[in-house]
Order: sequence, then C-alpha cells, then structure tokens
Amino acid sequence: MAYAKGKHSVKKQQKLNKHKIKLIALPIVLSLGIFIGYKEVSNAFSSTVGYASPQTVELSKELLESKDPVIQKLINLAPVYPKIYDILKDPSEYPPEFLAMASKKPETIDFVADFVNHKGGQTEVSTPVEGSYTKGEIPLYMQWDERWGYDKYGPDYFAINGCGPTALSMVAVGLTGNENFSPKYIENFSVKNGYLVDGVGTAWSLMTDGAKKLGLKGKVIPLSASSIISNLEKGNPVIATMGPGHFTTEGHYIVLTGVTDDGKIIVNDSDSKERSSKTWDVDVFLKEAKNVWAFSI
Repeated sequence: MAYAKGKHSVKKQQKLNKHKIKLIALPIVLSLGIFIGYKEVSNAFSSTVGYASPQTVELSKELLESKDPVIQKLINLAPVYPKIYDILKDPSEYPPEFLAMASKKPETIDFVADFVNHKGGQTEVSTPVEGSYTKGEIPLYMQWDERWGYDKYGPDYFAINGCGPTALSMVAVGLTGNENFSPKYIENFSVKNGYLVDGVGTAWSLMTDGAKKLGLKGKVIPLSASSIISNLEKGNPVIATMGPGHFTTEGHYIVLTGVTDDGKIIVNDSDSKERSSKTWDVDVFLKEAKNVWAFSI
C-alpha cells in the first residue's frame, strides 16, 4: 500500500507540474504574439514614405515626382532618418551643397536640417572649444559643427571647404593645449592672413608659415611610410592633403594622429566621424596624399 500511495503521489505531482508549465507558458506565448504582431505592424508602417511617428508626414506630389537625384535620395533615406522630413518640407530653404551633403553623409543630416535656424551671418568671432583637450591626444573637430559650419569661408560654407583650418586647429589645440585655437579661430586667422585662395581653397602655406605664426613648427616631410610612422611615433601629428580616393573626390586635409600596435594609421577626418573611427594602412596615404606636413612645438 505504501508503494501504491507513493505512485499515486508521483502521478498527482506530474499533473500539477504540467498544469504549472501551461500557466507559465501561456503569458510567454501571449507576449511573443504581441511582440511579433507589433513588429510586423511597425515594419510595415516604417517602410512607407510616411515615417512611423505620431503624425504622418506627407510629401507633395511635386516633390515625389522630382527628377533631382539628390531629392530622390533624401526621400528614400527619410524613413530611416526622420529629420530629413524637416528638410523636405521646403528644400529650397537649404543650399544645394548642403542637400547633397545630407544625401551622401547621413551623419550630417541634423546639421543640415538646422541650417534654417542659423541664417543671417557669421557666428561669434571667439569660439573656444572648451573641454576638448586631453594631454597627449589630438582632438577631433568636425568642419560641419554648428558652431562654425554655417559660416561662409570665401564663397563656400565652412562645412564644405573648411577642412584646412579644422585640421590645423586640431593639431594646434592638441600640441599646445590652447582651446582658443578652435576651427573658428583658425578660419578667421586664415582669411585675415591670406591663406584662403579664391577658387582654390586653403593654401598649403597655412601649414608652414601659418603654423609658425601660431607658435607651431610645421614642415614638409617625405611622403614615405618610414617618415610618416616615425613622426607619429615621436608624437608629431601629420597633416595630409588628400587627392581623390578613400577620403575625397577632389581635395581634402586630414590629420594622422598616431599608429596602432599593428602598424595601422589613426586618423582625424573633420568631414567624417565614420572614417575617423577606422584605422588605415599607410599605403592609402602613399597612394592618395599629395603632400604631408609634420608638426611639433
């Protein structure tokens, strides 16, 4: 009898366990169903031209039928980057070069969208970059930063062609610790001292004569792997002016800031946080750079 009683208890316990499993599983299944249903509705909604937000954004028929490839690309990007809808409300409010920039580099979309709030002149002359300096490091500044990117640098906007002053600014702050040497400061310095050349951009002499006026030693170095790497290992940042390739389709100044343990080059590219987050083979610079300068104090 004792055995029969024990067997009955086991069967009873098994039934109770099965009942508990069902009770536990039920809310899990319900939750999973709700999640899948939400996911499907969310995906379906966000794939439309109207962004999945409390208010559906309607684009004009004229805009949707535009043959402008930049506008079409922005329309296609808008569901993923909803800030673009602010731009598409009236694209004529934005410089064509800014629209093109946003269509090619999503990281600039917020900057471009805020252009309408920064019309009407240059920013403050004094724009220090407080808190950006760390001893032994070269800070990363973007030429399309709202503190100076909407300025006109010659006939163009600083966000478009301000790579030269921004590169020298990064080097100057990194080597001296003087946070007054912001891109805005070097922009004004470049214009005042004739380093901005009409139709060309920033003159190479900014990296030597201009650097000297700022208390820096900038010198041309051989465009070779050994020269670049040895200077970086000594703590001398290198500015390279790049030709068409990985960093630009025309011309562009970037800063080489260091070397990794496996021999890759660390870069501060004022036009791209994405490219700045990568490391690069030195061969890229040997093939695409037009000139390189090393800096010290």
